This record gives sequence, structure tokens and C-alpha cells, in this order.
Amino acid sequence: MSAGTRPDRQITGEGPVALSAALAELRTVACGDVIVFDLEYTSWPGSLEREWSGSNEHREVIQIGAVRITGYPDFAERDAFACLVRPNINPALSEHVQVLTGIRQADIDAYGLNYADAQARFFNFSADTVAFLSNGNDAAVLAENAALNGLPDPRACHRFLNVRPLLGAALGRLNRSFSSADLNALTGVPAAGRDHDGLADARAVAAALAWAVYRGN
Repeated sequence: MSAGTRPDRQITGEGPVALSAALAELRTVACGDVIVFDLEYTSWPGSLEREWSGSNEHREVIQIGAVRITGYPDFAERDAFACLVRPNINPALSEHVQVLTGIRQADIDAYGLNYADAQARFFNFSADTVAFLSNGNDAAVLAENAALNGLPDPRACHRFLNVRPLLGAALGRLNRSFSSADLNALTGVPAAGRDHDGLADARAVAAALAWAVYRGN
């Protein structure tokens, strides 16, 4: 693996050809156990639309959810990880994000880890896996949080893949947005928990990948 920052590899294309190419990419990347992860982070009304450009707005992680799954094509869950994280810059959660995620300020105050400890535990859980998969560019959010906390960019030594284009190709939604919380309804796979819970959303992405493989074969 080369030194420096590794950009997320993107899967692009249209229709059945896009899905076929995406699955070929996934087959190459997921050649062993992989991590599917989802992040919840600080937000306020309108922050998504303005891309967190408001005064003192940052995408500080407040929850990491992940599953360790077998590689292509089975994607069977082996283990799971979840932890709450205490934001530094904006330690008081907005009412908006508490309602969205179900994470209460009291939960963060009682159980939240500092970011450095949370990241260390996450990567310890992920030892001996070949890649990190997410529905969206969650790798960039990890990098932002690492920078905010004086840590190295994790993309320099770990392989990340944004699978949203793959899922979009399988769902026929290449040019339409969807979140991890939308995947159960879109694929018909039963939900593993509430929407916008990091672990439940990670499981939704893992299930959607297995569904996409089945659909593409």
C-alpha cells in the first residue's frame, strides 16, 4: 500500500453494465473478510444542504457502527461493533441530531469515548480485514475527525470503498440519492434496528450488498 492519502475508489456507469462492472470491482476488493461501517455525526437543521458550512459546524462522529463480514459473495456477519463518541468542538448535541439518531445527550455524557479511543477500538476490531466498505464517503468523515483530533489520516494505511454507486446500480437509482436508512425499504430486507443507528445501518448496507450480488447473478 502506497504512502499518503488514498482517495475512495468510485464505481460508475449505467444500467446492467454498471452493475456488472460494480460487482467485478467488489469481487476484487472483498477478497477476504471486510468491514461494513456507518457513522453518525453532529448535525443541525439544514447542515446537510449547506454541507456543514455554517459557523463552527463540523461532522464530529458521535457513533461508529460496524459489522465484520465474510468476503464476496456471501457477506455473512462474523462480528459486530458499536460505540458512542464524545464530540469535542460541539459537545452539546443538537435536538435535531438527537431526534434523528435516537442518541441522547445523556448517553454521550455517560458512555461516549473520546475520538482517539473510539477510532483505536474500531481499527482493533477491524484487524486482519482487507477493506472498509460504506454507503457514501464515510472515509472522508473519518479523515476529518482524525484531523480534528491530531491523528493521521486513516486512508493512508487502510483501503476504503464507497459502495453507494454499486447499490445505486442495483437499485436503479444511480442518479438519485438514498441513505443507509433507506436500504431496507428499497431492497425489502427486514430492518435490523432503528433508522440512523450506526450498527443497524451498517447491517442494512451489508444486507443490501448481499442482495445486490444475488440480483446481479
